[in-house]
Amino acid sequence: MRTLTDYLDAAIAENGLTSDRQLATLLDMSQNIVHCFRTKRNLPSDATMLRLATLSKIDPTEALLELNFWRTSWKNDVESASVYKHALELITQTAAA
Repeated sequence: MRTLTDYLDAAIAENGLTSDRQLATLLDMSQNIVHCFRTKRNLPSDATMLRLATLSKIDPTEALLELNFWRTSWKNDVESASVYKHALELITQTAAA
């Protein structure tokens, strides 16, 4: 399972960027927001996560499932987090087959 940092790093690499500042500009948001993502102080909205997935060349369905896994994990909602994790495992297995 990927982390939000994985998405940020992949978006930077896939788009020939060199910094979070450049990524923030590409996402049309402040550098502070990207910093909050990187330091795990905030999670992106669904729309921002879809944009990060596109920039990272990662399946948007997986991106939204991972985002919701992170959200439920942060809220200590173990039951929901388990369902999202299982859904991700199923998608990964299906894609590999």
